Amino acid sequence: VHGNETPGIEVANELVKKLKVLKGNVYFIYSNLKAIKEKKRFIECNLNRCFLNKLNKKLEGKTAKEIMKILDRCESSLDVHASNTKKSIPFVICNENSFDLAREIPVKIVSYNWDKYEPGSSESYMYRKGKKAISIECGYIDDKKSILNAKKAIIAFLKYYGSLEGKNFKSKKDYIKI
Repeated sequence: VHGNETPGIEVANELVKKLKVLKGNVYFIYSNLKAIKEKKRFIECNLNRCFLNKLNKKLEGKTAKEIMKILDRCESSLDVHASNTKKSIPFVICNENSFDLAREIPVKIVSYNWDKYEPGSSESYMYRKGKKAISIECGYIDDKKSILNAKKAIIAFLKYYGSLEGKNFKSKKDYIKI
């Protein structure tokens, strides 16, 4: 979603080449190509606020509209983010209908109820469609651990749906309501 948050991009580049999907369809969406190319968070507006029924005419609004066409075909989504804050720690963002999915992601914190304060994300779009969705904040952008966190999250997500072999280790989580 954000062009300067590269851990998800790096992991997608790696996994696309070698992933052997057992069942279902898996889509990797490089969602803000111009922002990625320019290494910027966004070009005209925050794409993570553009997944609303009233889309703007800006680049990110048009991009969200194209992504929604793909999300409409999906059962669930995982949105991968990283932080500009050096001391950030990984956590999942979701709503209550996705807690079972969030439990599979190898992070300690699950934060929920964001839509009330920060509407327009890809997750909120999926929730309005009655689908599951999570975002993961993988840690600091320039920390190599954030790449590993992104990879673990994507693999855990795909295992949850049976698209990859293996089971996840469910860990105790702290749930923080925003």
